[in-house]
Amino acid sequence: MKNKILILFVCLFLVNLGVVSAWSDNGTITQNVDGCNEINTTGATFTLTQNINIAEDCFTIIANNVTLDMNGYNITGSGSSGEGNGVYVNGYNQITVKNGYIYDFFDGGVFMHNGVNHTIDNMTFYDFDGVEYGIIFYNIDDSVINNSNLTHAAYLDGSESTGIYIDMQSDNNIIANSIISDIGCPSGVGSCWGYRNPD
Repeated sequence: MKNKILILFVCLFLVNLGVVSAWSDNGTITQNVDGCNEINTTGATFTLTQNINIAEDCFTIIANNVTLDMNGYNITGSGSSGEGNGVYVNGYNQITVKNGYIYDFFDGGVFMHNGVNHTIDNMTFYDFDGVEYGIIFYNIDDSVINNSNLTHAAYLDGSESTGIYIDMQSDNNIIANSIISDIGCPSGVGSCWGYRNPD
């Protein structure tokens, strides 16, 4: 009896922490999400139903016209002790990430590469100490970062820390109604940026 009570307590504790589950994309157009995984259904909306903690990439999106509605919840990495991105997209278009919080991913909060017509809206990126970027756009065009906050970043063991990084191959992107603050360089670090668009 004591063992059963202990197992139940541990299960409830893990649920309250928002740990990653065995969720996977089932191919339907509207899906509830309670864990990290690959998203591969074109035209679908994915809605978080709990907080999620993970020590690697959380969502890798490999489909066009996807909406990830974080629904007021957060996904949290493990900072400099882990690796990965909160949301990673490479080669797909019309991705929307909205309405939530991304904390403490080592490689970046949202990393978007080779695409067009993305939207990041009503998002908060906080406490990405030990990581390089809050939001990264590489070769991204015609996209919007709106109503979002990026705060408290310090890249502890590299050369730079950046709230939003948009590379020089990207074009016609808009940052609106967003706040970037407390992007700090610890001693010995070369450069820190709130927003960076290199020449």
